[in-house]
Amino acid sequence: MSHQDHHDDDHHDDGHGHTHTNGLGSCGSRDHSRRAFLKGAAASSVALLGSSYGMPDLTFAQTAGKKTLIKIFMRGGADGLSLVPKYGDANYRILRPDIGVPTPSADPNSAIRLDDMYGLNPNLRPLMEIWDTGRMAIGPGVHFAEGNRSHFDCQQWIELGERKDAGDGLFNKYLQLNAGNDPLRALRAGSNNMAASLGGTIIVPAISAGRDYNLTNSDWCGGTNCSDNGLTRALEQLGAVANVGPEIERETRRTSKIMVDTIAQVQAASLNYTPSANGMLYLDGENGRRFTTMGRGLKLVAQLLKAGAPLEVAAIDWSGHWDTHENQIGASIIDETNSHARSLREGADNLVTFWRDLGALRDNVIVMVGSEFGRTALQNGSKGTDHGRGSVWFALGGPTVGGIYAPLPAEMTADLVRNRPNNNSVPITMNYKDMLAEAMIRHLGVPQSQLTTLFPGHTFTNFNMFTRSV
Repeated sequence: MSHQDHHDDDHHDDGHGHTHTNGLGSCGSRDHSRRAFLKGAAASSVALLGSSYGMPDLTFAQTAGKKTLIKIFMRGGADGLSLVPKYGDANYRILRPDIGVPTPSADPNSAIRLDDMYGLNPNLRPLMEIWDTGRMAIGPGVHFAEGNRSHFDCQQWIELGERKDAGDGLFNKYLQLNAGNDPLRALRAGSNNMAASLGGTIIVPAISAGRDYNLTNSDWCGGTNCSDNGLTRALEQLGAVANVGPEIERETRRTSKIMVDTIAQVQAASLNYTPSANGMLYLDGENGRRFTTMGRGLKLVAQLLKAGAPLEVAAIDWSGHWDTHENQIGASIIDETNSHARSLREGADNLVTFWRDLGALRDNVIVMVGSEFGRTALQNGSKGTDHGRGSVWFALGGPTVGGIYAPLPAEMTADLVRNRPNNNSVPITMNYKDMLAEAMIRHLGVPQSQLTTLFPGHTFTNFNMFTRSV
């Protein structure tokens, strides 16, 4: 269990959802004295859950109609003109003679028609199940004017909601501004490393997988896989008695109870879990399936939502081969040995599994997928693409109204052909801030007056992407 991105020497994550806290007791020994135990428990509790002041006892009962926004990050600069090719523009094939996705046809390597201008990469074919419901929106030119071509900078600025090198994340600012104090209001899912969007004043849990979510310490742990977890039992005993001792002891007891109850609830939600996805399974690394952080994260979110967790915002990574400077495609667009194609196909399968698994809960959940920037429209000499600007962002579920929003200019690729190679980035037709802001206003109920704090200096443009009545 990890609640923020620690860089000190006395916390480390083992990759299985456990957090190990060294130094409980004195000099690593099993000093079970009341003072040493309370000191160690307090330190662990603060590190894991932050201040417990004002926290109620955990109820884990979600209010009816509670809304959730999931942001999935394609870190690495995903190529929008590959994901959603502008096949209807003849100049597309001039710019991409070797890597362009073919015009829709019976060929399984060709684009899947969305409208007369845009298609879907054939590796994303499973997403047509969602598109055909009219509940998937696509922005083909999303980025922000102040962005550059640095992966690190653009990821950081998107996650903070402003061009700033440090500070509280966008979602953490949302948590601070809006009422709620349940430990599972927000979540970094599928990874033990905190996302910058969730980092900040309010401590947010980062959980790789529900079944492995636990608290262990080598001095308090024995048996195979820590079957004799003395630390957890000790914290359970500490939290079982509420109003004993001075104020710091009462707060330590209360925080310990919340921490242990949270672990128990997350584990219970994942116990013997089978997705309700018509035979589809998350790519979560279990039972011989390929492991993806996205599959593991979406599975965890589905488990918690179906168990009634009051989850409002979550951050997940769609890890893949997005930095496609060379050999962007293999022998064909759908070549299974090509990492770019495989990344697309696996992500699409995970999204559709999640879509099916949620069932009626999909009315309460928006999934938003985007990258820090796009690629150049013009292929390079290595049959790849270089860092660009505009890229594709998707949204699905909740009140999303399907369609193509803020389409690229009709003469976009013609202009790039005439002016190459110095002006070959996909233009920006929508600011990511507008897409996120509208979802937060219409879906999470954020007052528009908060936008000046969430996205400082930005003037909101409403694209009416999230107006469906649900």
